[in-house]
Amino acid sequence: MFSATGLSMCFALAAGLLSTGRKSDAYGATAMVFLFQIFLGIGYLPIPWFYPSEVTTTRIRSKGQAIASFINWMCVFTVVQITPIAIANIAWRTFIVFAVFCALWVPIVYAFFPETNGLELEDVDHLFDKGGITGGVWTSKGGKTVRRREHMGRGEDIEGSLRASRDGKDGSQVGKVW
Repeated sequence: MFSATGLSMCFALAAGLLSTGRKSDAYGATAMVFLFQIFLGIGYLPIPWFYPSEVTTTRIRSKGQAIASFINWMCVFTVVQITPIAIANIAWRTFIVFAVFCALWVPIVYAFFPETNGLELEDVDHLFDKGGITGGVWTSKGGKTVRRREHMGRGEDIEGSLRASRDGKDGSQVGKVW
């Protein structure tokens, strides 16, 4: 959300600066485009590559990543195709359109994108268990629809179980030479 706000502000400032028609203000607008790239790199640039693989289950992860990559490149293609036409027809107002679209991402992310920080792959399968149109994101504190290892019940510890199995403390014969 921080990134989307920064992106929107950069475009709004660029539009304002370009609207004056002065060359010195055009330099300021150019600086806003460079600042835009910083905000993009901080937030949204890696999203199409990382987030889809985090929120999809193992069973559909590759398909989800493929769809996300396709959508990302089609959106980039669309922007590249329409930007020259928009600038030719509505000039600096093009940046207002971009600012509005970037600003719209703030409520979209807040309402629909669950937080995945600190979750393990086993936890991710339960991100949308709460159901509803937002998958429980809207009603969950901090967008966390699932807590780490919450789905395991009664405090089971996978790492501890694996460690015990590996060390043979659970009665298994793993790792023993016959």
